[in-house]
Amino acid sequence: MALPILIPAYRRNISKILLTYTAKRQSQTSGKRSSPVYKSEKAKTKIRFYLLDQYSYYLDKYEKILEKQLPGAMKIYRIFMEGIKHFFRDFKEFIKIYREVNFSTRDIRTLELNQLELYDQMPRDMLKIAPVLLISALPLANYVIFPLAFYFPRQLLTHHFWDLKQKSEFRIYFLRKRLLHNRPIFRHLQTQLPNLRSHDLHKQWSHVLGQIGSGVHPTACEILECKDLFEGEPYHIYYISGNHVRHLIKLHDLHAGFLKRSRLVEQAALIQAMDKAIMKQGGVDELGMESLRTACFTRGIFMFIFLFCNAFKSSLLYRKI
Repeated sequence: MALPILIPAYRRNISKILLTYTAKRQSQTSGKRSSPVYKSEKAKTKIRFYLLDQYSYYLDKYEKILEKQLPGAMKIYRIFMEGIKHFFRDFKEFIKIYREVNFSTRDIRTLELNQLELYDQMPRDMLKIAPVLLISALPLANYVIFPLAFYFPRQLLTHHFWDLKQKSEFRIYFLRKRLLHNRPIFRHLQTQLPNLRSHDLHKQWSHVLGQIGSGVHPTACEILECKDLFEGEPYHIYYISGNHVRHLIKLHDLHAGFLKRSRLVEQAALIQAMDKAIMKQGGVDELGMESLRTACFTRGIFMFIFLFCNAFKSSLLYRKI
């Protein structure tokens, strides 16, 4: 019974002791008044971390609520966030490579295979995604352009925003469009054959064109025997017709503006640099499945992955000149 009565007394004694100790400490501080505890830097840091932690917790909880209530909107949000991160990561790497190649003494032939592929593909991706990014920067426009791009990813987005299924389907679609220009290019080669009757390589070249026309793939050695025909008339890049150039531009998915022939020369040098980079890395057999698909897509080879290795090897041998 006496315990409840003693507790207030103990509290009063403890309060007196604390007041006495505080008075002594204040007398020892040479007249300087200490700031409140909540104004110290340590306390401010703890408060900041606490607020950030609570804010992060709130965002995570809010995101889970949105996933349950608006799963479609959250799917679009995630696709665009991941795609934009991937795009700007490649963009930074492309700028770095572009500076090294164009504003320094580094030769393009010293680049790695993945760098060469990025250097080749990124300009097309930037032109394609630029309208979407510019329109989305306008007030309230992102509420329209993002859903629109989500429902038309092949037309409005790049591979950074596609899933694996879309990458496979769209790659086949674009390659089919490019391969439509193979037949006109072949016809242009055949058209010039009568002008080569007096040439020493007329017979060999006629045999090569005959094989291609009948659906037989000539060997790399047979093609290399006729390479002198492409060093002058009528097959040199600066002698072929404008229509022939236009189809070559479409085949390689290049911009159909000015200086088409110069761009074709640059593209040929870039593909040759890729071939040499592959050989440095151990050859075609050392390429991964995705790298092999990308390499064949770049060169316009349309076959299943386990069938076109020989065709791709022939392509490499043909470019070793």
